[in-house]
Amino acid sequence: SEFLNSESISISVDTLAVIDRSDSKSLRFFETSTGKQVGEPLVHNLEIAELSLNQTGPSTERKLVFIDRNRDLYITPVIKPQLVKMGTMCDSAMWNDSTDMLSTMIDQKLVVWYYPTAIFVDKDLVAMTKFVKDGAEFGKVPKIVYFHGSHVTVRRSDGALVTANVS
Repeated sequence: SEFLNSESISISVDTLAVIDRSDSKSLRFFETSTGKQVGEPLVHNLEIAELSLNQTGPSTERKLVFIDRNRDLYITPVIKPQLVKMGTMCDSAMWNDSTDMLSTMIDQKLVVWYYPTAIFVDKDLVAMTKFVKDGAEFGKVPKIVYFHGSHVTVRRSDGALVTANVS
């Protein structure tokens, strides 16, 4: 399989995140304007399968989510990493293109966190900031392909696109 794909690389206006090809347990971050590496590589205990950078705010507040080989979902700030597990059985994750909302497919449900960074303040509080929708219409192994405004577009395993409203 190709190394550079939508699951192994993520880009925002100021940051590039990539899974290290020599060690798939490591993530590297780079400034998009200079190409310089940002901080030390982030090392996880399992191989990282998919990653996504948030698209809003300054680089000092950049957040990353990733899914590991066990399908566990983690969130961390890019600067001063602090890994926090958000969920298990995650098939896909994507940040909103214009806000800090996060959409995920977890355990055959569409889960949208309106304020996922609340998890760094109070893990109990973040549960009150999420929207959950049954994912039966998305089938098995769905992939989020677009999250714009209050609409999430999901590609089913048969290739069909399904749009859900998450307001």
